[in-house]
Amino acid sequence: SWTSSSAGAGANADRRLFVRSLAWETTTDTLKAVFEQYGPIMEAAVVTDRETGKSKGYGFVTFQTPQAAAAAVMQPDKFIDGRLTSCNYASERAKGGATPNVGMAAMGGMAAMGGMMGSPALQQQLHELQQQQVALQTRLVQQQQQQLQQQQQQLQRQQQGQMGPQ
Repeated sequence: SWTSSSAGAGANADRRLFVRSLAWETTTDTLKAVFEQYGPIMEAAVVTDRETGKSKGYGFVTFQTPQAAAAAVMQPDKFIDGRLTSCNYASERAKGGATPNVGMAAMGGMAAMGGMMGSPALQQQLHELQQQQVALQTRLVQQQQQQLQQQQQQLQRQQQGQMGPQ
């Protein structure tokens, strides 16, 4: 079975994406809106807990064309609801819930476009590099936010100084 409830997922293997690290408040509508820029969508779904109805922090997007899915995977990291998320091609689960080794296509990003590299050591190295990239991007965004806050505070002080005591 696929890591989604959608029937006939095998026919959609080159159009179906897995999106991880979603914010708990991200809705299916938000997910769809973010990915529509890459092409028409057949289905989008944020996966929720059956009992609580709360998001599990991941979802799926199925495009109408393989080209739209490929375009979305070319830019795997996206900010959605304030969180850095990542997408890659969805993989079929073996019976019992384990995901079979599907090579680099399941790793996301540049690896999906670079062909199949069979070495688990190379896959692990790529995964670690992708994690480092996400951490660096997150740190960069935090630094930019701090700089903006400092600039806003400086402008506020300048405005207060121009107005003088009243």
